[in-house]
Amino acid sequence: MTVTLKLKSGLEKVVSKSVIQCEISCEKRIIDLLREINFPVDMAGIVVVDGKKKSKDCLLRGGELVKVFPATFN
Repeated sequence: MTVTLKLKSGLEKVVSKSVIQCEISCEKRIIDLLREINFPVDMAGIVVVDGKKKSKDCLLRGGELVKVFPATFN
């Protein structure tokens, strides 16, 4: 199952990509997925999953589009 992460408002500079495709084999929390790509989790503020604001502890099942905005974006 694939999850697409879109890093917004300058966060793409942290990992040198604005869109990242991640393969997951089971349910995974957003915060754990960010750690896997070596993204500093404390920089992530607002997380939007398929158009709905969610917490970083939200479970992903695959097929979702996740947009991550910086903490200062609030």
